[in-house]
Amino acid sequence: MGQKRITSVEGTNCSRRCFPLRMTIPLMLLLIWFALDMTGFKIGGKYLVEKAFKDDGYWMCIYIACLILACFAGRVGKIVLLCQLSVWLIIQLLCHEWYLFFDNGPMGDAKDKIEFFRNTIKLFEIEGRYLPDLYHTILHVMIAWSIISVVKVLRRST
Repeated sequence: MGQKRITSVEGTNCSRRCFPLRMTIPLMLLLIWFALDMTGFKIGGKYLVEKAFKDDGYWMCIYIACLILACFAGRVGKIVLLCQLSVWLIIQLLCHEWYLFFDNGPMGDAKDKIEFFRNTIKLFEIEGRYLPDLYHTILHVMIAWSIISVVKVLRRST
């Protein structure tokens, strides 16, 4: 079940779509989920995510640029996308999950993080301990899912 090829007017082969479906789904869901960070989304009196375009807008631009590159630059583009996703996940883990184990980290004191994210929706809360909110927990799972899908596509294309 490889990609179907069509022949253009000039007689060259070109793909009907940029990515296999198994890679498109996680990448597009991640794009949609991350777009919530650009606009903010509130449910009732709590934020799923607050608008953070000033802080995270550049990450959105980098992600979109890497998606486009992966679409048109073949294997090399997919490798660049894989690197971007990997760096993004590492940064996210350092800025959020790190505080599960340590009181200080790359983004300062855990108490400051608890205060900053006090109005967000959380799955769990432990008094005096920062736990990532629902938005970031799902974001991290989606980034990891996207990494796995890109790795699988790259492995099958060799």
